Amino acid sequence: MPCPPAARRRTRPRSGALARLVRASAAVLGVTIALIGGPASGLPLGGPAGASAHADETSDSTSDATSAAKPELVVAPAEPVIRDDAASVVFHVLVRNATQQDLPAGGLELRIDPKRIASAGALADGLAPPKGSGTAQAEAVPGSVLATQRIDPTSAGNEQTVSVTVRRSDLAILLGQVPGVFAVHASFTPDSAGTGVSPSPSPSASPLDPSTASGGSLADRLDASAPVVWRGVAAKHRTALTVIVPFLLPSAVTGMPTRGQLGDAAARLTPLLDAAERHQSTLAIDPRLIAAIRGLGSQAPQSARELLARLEASTLPQFLLQFADADPAAQAALGSDRLLEPNGLGYYTATAPSTGSEDSSGQDQSSGDTAPTADPAAAPTLDELVAWPNGSARAWPADGQADASTLALLQHSGSESVVLDSSNVSLTGGPAARIDGMQSLVADAQLGASVRGGLAATTEAERGADTAEAAARLALLAAPDGTAGSTVLALDRRTMADDDHPEEVFEVLDTLSWVSPVRETAQVTGTATLRPQKPAQDRLDLLKDAISRESAVTDLAPLLVRPESLGEYQRVRLLALLSTSGASPEADFAKTASDYRARDAKLLNGVTAIRNDHTQLVGASTRVPVLLRNDLPFDAVVTVAASPASAAISVPTRSFPRVEIPANSGRTMLIPVDSRISSGESGLIVDISPVGGSEVTFTGTLPLTIRSVVETVALSVLGGLAALLLGFGIWRSIRRRRRAGISEAPEEFHPLNPDPESENPTDQGRPHP
Repeated sequence: MPCPPAARRRTRPRSGALARLVRASAAVLGVTIALIGGPASGLPLGGPAGASAHADETSDSTSDATSAAKPELVVAPAEPVIRDDAASVVFHVLVRNATQQDLPAGGLELRIDPKRIASAGALADGLAPPKGSGTAQAEAVPGSVLATQRIDPTSAGNEQTVSVTVRRSDLAILLGQVPGVFAVHASFTPDSAGTGVSPSPSPSASPLDPSTASGGSLADRLDASAPVVWRGVAAKHRTALTVIVPFLLPSAVTGMPTRGQLGDAAARLTPLLDAAERHQSTLAIDPRLIAAIRGLGSQAPQSARELLARLEASTLPQFLLQFADADPAAQAALGSDRLLEPNGLGYYTATAPSTGSEDSSGQDQSSGDTAPTADPAAAPTLDELVAWPNGSARAWPADGQADASTLALLQHSGSESVVLDSSNVSLTGGPAARIDGMQSLVADAQLGASVRGGLAATTEAERGADTAEAAARLALLAAPDGTAGSTVLALDRRTMADDDHPEEVFEVLDTLSWVSPVRETAQVTGTATLRPQKPAQDRLDLLKDAISRESAVTDLAPLLVRPESLGEYQRVRLLALLSTSGASPEADFAKTASDYRARDAKLLNGVTAIRNDHTQLVGASTRVPVLLRNDLPFDAVVTVAASPASAAISVPTRSFPRVEIPANSGRTMLIPVDSRISSGESGLIVDISPVGGSEVTFTGTLPLTIRSVVETVALSVLGGLAALLLGFGIWRSIRRRRRAGISEAPEEFHPLNPDPESENPTDQGRPHP
């Protein structure tokens, strides 16, 4: 858009030389600014003084499981008990193809063995697959055919579940039987590869018969078995069952829980407590749960406070586990002479949220990642947080991993009784017995494994198979020829901690009419001897490595505003790593230990200075930015010392006595540095130590590039520019004054410039009209 005439008259073009001068000056200023380096995230200047590097030494040693996988078959009744008035019975059959090749379609056959399983000891033999199963020499499956059915192909890496309905008329073999446990066998024979769609066999034909199953091959046969309980158990025979119910935080909580995690735990555990009270169960409680609710006080979720009040008032038999459910068997195997305990929980009570808002639940108190907001002196002590006068002095090592040293450690630590797994004990008679001078409650290992499998199962068929086995075991214990009519079920701690609805275990037990819930004091007394076993050596090695790093981490405590917090925090983490959940068959303890080691490596950084390779000195005096990083979960206060790495620079202020750095955060400080040369390389040595201490916990060198000649050039250019601008201004002022003086003279003295305001060169030289 063109400018108006008035504007054109007031605007004078800059000279080309002046414009070029301005552009050149701006470029010099830009270069000068760009040469000044600032702090940037990067590598620390160095490592902790006197400490070796702690790198993650985890190696990937996983094998190619897919190449070794084989197809699987699982069969399970939809209900573990077949009533004598049932019109039909449904079975779920799972075909899983974990191989890299498609599994062809084939024929499925269900058979029931008319031979009644006599005892719990004979259950495994009764469910064993036929000899040579899956080979050309496989035995024929015993029993009478219940049903046959075609199954579609199963593609590589996939699975499918089919339901098979058995008519009452096909159950005739059971109708004359007395109540008891029977084995149902399933066999699946895939068609020969590449034969295409095979005709369906007639209902009377068996797909296991090579003469009638089109393309069938005994070499490819898959077999599975499951028990069924026919008509339950006679009323006069019952099983007295005591259930030990663990009350734990989820395994993902590796420290103290947040407010939100406590609310989630209370929502899971409240229905579990309802069921436990209905079954007169024994409660095994993690003190961490109690301490967390008490530690948060009025800021704990209402549901958690109500749960704690119910537990405190409960008359059920109960005992406290070791803190975080740490495993006594592992500690004994590592040579401990006393069970590990927390050093305190002041770091947790001090970081409790000061308001009841939901926003506070997002604070990572399990990691200690919040700044103290309360007076530690007013917080409850550790003894007050974990006091439990209603509990008995009992311990519960990891299932099947105790030996004499475990019992000795427990006795030395004040335990009066112990819960053991039957795989760890030779037991005769009832489950209450004395072992090596300690009163023991022996839990049925096989029953516990069945219940654990049912909780952890991800498919309907697998869940049904494990539930059927648990029901069968309880039925066989109540059988007339059983050796005992009482048992103890210790619910698996890992699965109960992580399951969304752990109370469903009791819903299944409620359907078994022959099971009588009893308190542990009503259990039959037996005799037992210990069959010593130890934890896995791989787990022990990883635990030993973690324990050895505890002192290296706590050595950094003097850097903190509240030094004792780090030791308290690290001990809680260590106890959680020692949890019995790490001994569970489903646990990937190597991964858990790797994550723990990575966190330790982060903590061992302590307070460091972050290196920046692009810091340049462009003047004789510069304030060099140094980024300090605090990788500890609590606020730090340190002394920072700075010194020159060479005579090329000097540091006027060398000590900064109290520098505060927030938890898991950073802070930039400016250190004055004077350069003594115009260009070259040097460095700034940064030392970090505790306030009032002489030990240096970190030392490193920040590289500096000296380019003070740039400042001289820049100042010279700027000075020249200022002189030119000043001279140009003086010249313009003189010129304007001269023109003003000429305009006041008589007109005849100016014949060549009739219009002094005109800027049109064509007007010059014309005579005045």
